[in-house]
Amino acid sequence: MKPSFPLDPWAERPLIKLQLWFTLIPFLGPLPALWWLWQPQTSPQQRQTSRLALRLFLIWLGAIATLSLGATQAPDQVWQFRLLFLEGTLSSIYVLTCVGLMFQVWRGKTPRLPGGE
Repeated sequence: MKPSFPLDPWAERPLIKLQLWFTLIPFLGPLPALWWLWQPQTSPQQRQTSRLALRLFLIWLGAIATLSLGATQAPDQVWQFRLLFLEGTLSSIYVLTCVGLMFQVWRGKTPRLPGGE
């Protein structure tokens, strides 16, 4: 007689993939990432992905805040335009990076950045 429960510890793998996806959503992902870091029963893969999502978000937020402050203090409109253009470019890079990491999760891989940990 076979047991009625699954013996595979990764039996709920689609649920974990969905949770990792929510963590990597650009701009909104840090909220579930904080939640998973706060929970004691979080898996190591969820913790690693949450830390990565939070790092990316905080780097993006710091860069955007710095560029916005620089644009408001710019001596002329040319510098203001350059800083705002760079701000938009960094936001696009952040979104594309998050989408790339989400694609890695979809393929069943651990989300990692090139040259990262």
